[in-house]
This record gives sequence, C-alpha cells and structure tokens, in this order.
Amino acid sequence: MNGKDVMHIADTPEKTITNLEFTNSGRYKGDNDGPAYVVYSKIGYNKASFEFKMSRIKLNMRRKSDQRWTNSYIFLGVDVYDEKEEFLNCIDAGFCYSGGALNWHLFYNLLNTNQKVSWYESPVALDETHDYRLILDCSGKDAMAVLTIIDITENEKIVDTAEFEVMYAKKDGSNLSMYQDYAIDFPDDIKKDRRGEDSADDWEEITLYNTDEDIYLNNIAIQDAKLYSPEGEYTWTKERTNDRFMWPHTQYKKIDYACTSIREQKMDSELLLDLDMNHR
Repeated sequence: MNGKDVMHIADTPEKTITNLEFTNSGRYKGDNDGPAYVVYSKIGYNKASFEFKMSRIKLNMRRKSDQRWTNSYIFLGVDVYDEKEEFLNCIDAGFCYSGGALNWHLFYNLLNTNQKVSWYESPVALDETHDYRLILDCSGKDAMAVLTIIDITENEKIVDTAEFEVMYAKKDGSNLSMYQDYAIDFPDDIKKDRRGEDSADDWEEITLYNTDEDIYLNNIAIQDAKLYSPEGEYTWTKERTNDRFMWPHTQYKKIDYACTSIREQKMDSELLLDLDMNHR
C-alpha cells in the first residue's frame, strides 16, 4: 500500500474509526481481498491467542441478488523473516465461515510449504452459540505450528486442533511477527467489476460490485489477546504492536462509505469491529 501515515487510535476512542479516515503506513501489504483489519506484533513472539465471542457475531455472507456466497475469517497469523528482516513466508490460521460449509470451522492457509496440502478446512462444525479461545503456537518445534480451538463456554474443552508447517520459522520466535486478522473474502465467482465483468485483483472494483448486497460481518468481539515468548506471557498492548492495517483506507476514493469500522478498542488486547458492505 502507498499510505503515508498510520492514524493513532486512542486506547478508548470517543468515536468509531473507519476506513474513511484511516491511512495505512505502507510497511505491510496487509489483507486487501476485502474489508479487513490486521494488527501486527513486533518481531520476537512465538505464540499468540485471543478469545472470539462467536455467540455475539452478526453476519450475512450471501449476496441478495444472486445468492452467491462470500467468506468470513477471524484468525491469527505469522510472518517469517530472515536475519535482515526481509519477508520469507506467512501462514493464516483460525476461524472460517465459508459458503461451502455454512458454519464456523477451523482453517489454515500456508503461503510457502513442503506440505501436499497448503489450504485446509476442518470438517468439525463449531457451535455458533458458544465462545472460543484461539491459540497459534510456534514454540514446539522449528518450522512447525499447532493451532488449537478451545470452547470457553463448555468448560475449556478442546474442540479442534491442527498441526502444520511454517517454513523457516524459529521456535524461539526470534524471526516471527504474529498478527490478528479479521476479514471478508471474495470467492472467484464474485470477483467482478461494477460492469459485471471478471476482475481478478482490482479489489476496489470487486468490493464495489459486492456493495449493497446485504453482506456484513458485524459485532466481531475479541478479548484477552495475548503474545508469548520464551520469557513469558504478555497482554497484547500497543507497546508490543509494530503496525496496524485497514482495508480499504483513505487511498481508495471510490469506496465512499464505512465498510470497515472499529467501534471499540483497547489496543491491542480487545476489539469490537464491523465489516459491513452496505450503505447505511
């Protein structure tokens, strides 16, 4: 991205912060497949976690005009760097709500990997009336991670888990940046511009094509976000954050409404976020 300055949000903002007034720093490519908000930690952490209040979520992922589906993602991720802090690899892992499954379930996506499967969606459907803790742990072995979903409504029961490769990752976290990511994503069949023609990567046009189709992922409530290193466990405060990324942002003038809105934030351990692709 080509933004110049990051808007510094107060710990307890007096008003909602949206894409109409948020400018990205340009240090990260971020998540720009659809409306999204990402928080990147500083380098040096090997594990992250947060609580997702799934019971509070309000969503509609189906387009009203043709009943095609978008997808929702609530997840943690890892960026991997070399000794010069040049990017090497990344992985995403957490909660997915897809048109194919029509429920919340575990997923992961691996950018660079020796695994035969780089994209995975679990067959285990999560109870949408419950709340969950998500844990992404790279501390066990070099180049590996374990993702765990714990049902905090049902006595801290582990309900799903997955282990997968994170190429080049060091288990001490010395070359890792953890991140939180909240996003709507567009399957290939609705990646179109406003004329209805196929558009592979013009995300501004794709978003506008899908605007006012009653698509929303609202009331994303995240609590108790934490980071971990070999030295201990930490609340994910703004002092441990390297940057924040919102898509869209002020550079995208065609998108004239608030589709990404931070309603509350205790940086960066708590969040209340709306991704709403409708003029209201």
